[in-house]
Amino acid sequence: TLNNSNNPDNTNSGYRYTIGNVWATIMWDLTWAYIEKYGYDSNIYTGTGGNNKVMKLALDALKLQACNTASFTSTRDNLFAADQATTGGQDYCLIAEVFRRRGVGLNATSGDANNSADQVEDFTAFPAGPNCTLAVDYFNNEGMINVSPNPSNGDFNVRINKFSGKV
Repeated sequence: TLNNSNNPDNTNSGYRYTIGNVWATIMWDLTWAYIEKYGYDSNIYTGTGGNNKVMKLALDALKLQACNTASFTSTRDNLFAADQATTGGQDYCLIAEVFRRRGVGLNATSGDANNSADQVEDFTAFPAGPNCTLAVDYFNNEGMINVSPNPSNGDFNVRINKFSGKV
């Protein structure tokens, strides 16, 4: 879990890479969660399996990371942002649960960027809760939203099925 990455002097433990080990473990869990959901595709170039999707997600998240600012929580948040940008948040629940289980939940903190011993783990679920009802994939369902006319001369109509409330 995140607390296992707290080690002010990795040389004394006999294992110098505890931070990387924790990160690799979280990414391993995320990879298998994606494979469980989407399957495995041996085509590493144009495949559409979970292994392909998580690799693309990780690369997209890296593109969002500012130089010299990487932390467990900022990179987790970049994974959320990359998922939101590319799929509309289709896998928000999956990502949130993987990180929560490893102590990088809602209130986890990575501490000072110059201190490798002040991470604080937290197992609090993200706002959608354990059933993750907020991250419903309505926007990828062709029958749910209709914008007309398309193309428009400036005026258009929006119809959203299974929706009640103000837009």
